[in-house]
Amino acid sequence: FFFFKQKTAYEIRNCDWSSDVCSSDLDRLLVTGDSGTGKTTLVRLLAGLAPATADTDGARMMLLPQKPYLPLGTLATVLRYPRLDAGEPVDTARLAAALEAAGLAHLTPRLGEAARWDLVLGGAERQRLGLARVLVQRPEVLVLDDALSALDEGAQQSAFSALTRALPKSVIVTLSQRSALAAQHTHHWRLQREPRTESGSERSATPEPAV
Repeated sequence: FFFFKQKTAYEIRNCDWSSDVCSSDLDRLLVTGDSGTGKTTLVRLLAGLAPATADTDGARMMLLPQKPYLPLGTLATVLRYPRLDAGEPVDTARLAAALEAAGLAHLTPRLGEAARWDLVLGGAERQRLGLARVLVQRPEVLVLDDALSALDEGAQQSAFSALTRALPKSVIVTLSQRSALAAQHTHHWRLQREPRTESGSERSATPEPAV
């Protein structure tokens, strides 16, 4: 697997999604690095610039960013977005269970309430709501792009544990500036910048296994 920057173009070479990222021994991957090393670009390349939920090589994938999109509508609609099948009945018990697991049990009575949830909720609550959405939809491949950054370390640990319990067979790729969740991942890649060459060429961001 190689990831680097050349002028303004980012590339991934020698990486096969199904064998390298979705292999049985790489079910929990943490990617860390300072700002500017290309973590977000990496996840966009892996996701193929996918929407929140998409089909990638036959696996249902979900990308959860740092600031999840919360559409205007009821809280139940927010949790089910973007899989809003009009012919599918709303499973209120499942939505309530997801809210509780994400630490938002106090919002359960408001499932039928329509609001600008992006304005009603604070940063940490919005991220917890994104987590609840994952627990409702249960993707086969989940990419977390600093999706738990507004939570303190203890809350991050609890949130990630809830994910792994709910998604025991899913591949989870976590991108973060911090390595607080390293112990809960099977692999840890650290993106680092290479020094600028004497010719003044662009610096590279290369992944190295974290020691």
